[in-house]
Amino acid sequence: MTKLNCPAEEAIRALSGRWKLSILNAICDRPKHFGELRRSLGDITQKMLTQQLRQMERDGIIQRKVIGGNVPQVEYSLSPSGKKLRPIVAAIEAWGATRGQTVNRESALRIRQYCGTLGSMRSAQALIPPATFLTFV
Repeated sequence: MTKLNCPAEEAIRALSGRWKLSILNAICDRPKHFGELRRSLGDITQKMLTQQLRQMERDGIIQRKVIGGNVPQVEYSLSPSGKKLRPIVAAIEAWGATRGQTVNRESALRIRQYCGTLGSMRSAQALIPPATFLTFV
């Protein structure tokens, strides 16, 4: 008999991985080429980035586009399904902010930007103490 997974478990599985949330954040606002993505993530190896991107593409979170030319380049962007994760990632960041002391400016702006799209969760702003936004890293 096949075990049926709960939808929440499937969502967590698709987002689990050391770099997946960082990759989502990196391509949240605009598509990025592989090299640009790797530089923006810092310590990730080429092998690990490739593995994480393949998994995310397989799960329908990101899209891979090969741009032809003398030297073909690969560009990664959020898929329509991946774009739906923006408010969820913002909510996760907001929740994480309540557990720490500071939020960097980029994360704070992203959380505020997607607060309005959270709908039934009311607002990610309610999850973050107001003083947290005043303490930027």
